[in-house]
Amino acid sequence: KVIGTLGAGRIGYRVLERLQPFNTKELLYYDYNPLPEAAAKKVGVRRVEDLKEFVSQCDVLTINAPLHDGTRGLINADFLKHFKKGAWIVNTARGAICNTEDIAAAVKSGHINGYAGDVWNVQPAPKEHPWRYMKNPLGGGNGMTPHYTGTT
Repeated sequence: KVIGTLGAGRIGYRVLERLQPFNTKELLYYDYNPLPEAAAKKVGVRRVEDLKEFVSQCDVLTINAPLHDGTRGLINADFLKHFKKGAWIVNTARGAICNTEDIAAAVKSGHINGYAGDVWNVQPAPKEHPWRYMKNPLGGGNGMTPHYTGTT
């Protein structure tokens, strides 16, 4: 599988390091700051400079970016159209980077195979939150934790 990280700072780079033993087809990253050449070479990662092109190549996208005006709501219906069909999204950053309803619709339609998050866009998540119930008709789905997997 091709696995990419959105954000290759301190946390994103550590994710890339931890993915090395899994013999991925390719590791990719998108970040406005390129990694130092030696660091990129150490983990065998390739930078993709266009965000839409980046997500179109990923079988699995890990989100490791900070929440700010440029990332809030970034993963929305318009942007999800550029994802590879059947991709998985793993969000360990901030829930508000993803649009709740758009993620749920993409999973329900089967365009996205599943969404896993360690963060909700509302904490604590209400019982009626769509991420609690989203299911992919093709067998994917979701996995959510209440923002504690980093310590486990």
